[in-house]
Amino acid sequence: MSTTADSIAPSGKRRRALYAGTFDPPSSGHADIISRALELTDTLVVAVAVNPSKKPTFSADERVHLIRRMVDCEMPARAGDVEVVSFDGLIVDLAKAQKVDFLARGLRAYQDFDYEMRMSIVNRCVTLGPACSSGRECRGVPNRVGAMTAETPKSVADV
Repeated sequence: MSTTADSIAPSGKRRRALYAGTFDPPSSGHADIISRALELTDTLVVAVAVNPSKKPTFSADERVHLIRRMVDCEMPARAGDVEVVSFDGLIVDLAKAQKVDFLARGLRAYQDFDYEMRMSIVNRCVTLGPACSSGRECRGVPNRVGAMTAETPKSVADV
């Protein structure tokens, strides 16, 4: 496992992060976020959400498999540092169960930032407590993937 100076907490503890989403389908934007999150942590848990209000194209097991394959192919040097799981329920509960230090999230535009800030406040109210860092670091998404949503490839596939 490779470790960067930034990924070791002041206490010397190895850092764990959680990146959760529906990943339907996994995209180059998701790969970019995974790669960037790995720059900040030793272990990244990628969590595929099972959301009954959404009608996914792929099953949770298929999405887990697709992400695992994407990570293995595109980030082979760090593939062993990525755990891929599926979950239902609240991200804060999963974060506590996985003992992560922070959540990795993707921001494409100001609407995403607004949503993520509101979710951050809700998560704190539900209380991540010492299970998660209270700091925020925002990194922009590259233009090549910034305007992409999960609906874009689905719309193209339907044509």
